[in-house]
Amino acid sequence: MSEVAETTGGRVGVTWTQRPYLCGLNNPRSPDPGHALYPHDETSAGYRLWDMVNSVRPIRVEDWLACTQRVNLLSDTTLPKDYRGAAGRRGRFLAPLIQNRVVVLLGSDVADAVGHEAEPLVWHGSWVTIPHPSGRNRLYNDYVYRLSVGLLLWDVLRYCGVASEG
Repeated sequence: MSEVAETTGGRVGVTWTQRPYLCGLNNPRSPDPGHALYPHDETSAGYRLWDMVNSVRPIRVEDWLACTQRVNLLSDTTLPKDYRGAAGRRGRFLAPLIQNRVVVLLGSDVADAVGHEAEPLVWHGSWVTIPHPSGRNRLYNDYVYRLSVGLLLWDVLRYCGVASEG
């Protein structure tokens, strides 16, 4: 059993306002909002996020899904030509709704869309941007960098109260 499940007696029962809000751009595999940042397989961004956390603290996929809220700004599987404009419109709508949440923004396009101007891995209030965990981002080829982001995400779970100090 993972430490997340142990904190709630074997079941993860957290409210949506406690869960960290992980925000990506789009899901090239599915337009279904329930599949946003879902750990489909090793090539998906959702899997890479879970794997980074799992590398520093064991967490079952089921617990990861239960204790995070994962969304994408755009529901299209292919990005529209003006995807930055479309993401910006959605981001301006969404930003006030998640203002008092702990938010992890995935990549500079998402950060720009919601008006988050801090550098990656720098907290700005309760929001932080991490480089997008796509397979194209070479930063994550560095083992120490991957572990650092995994620790940051684990700390986010602890800060939100959905994981134990363990």
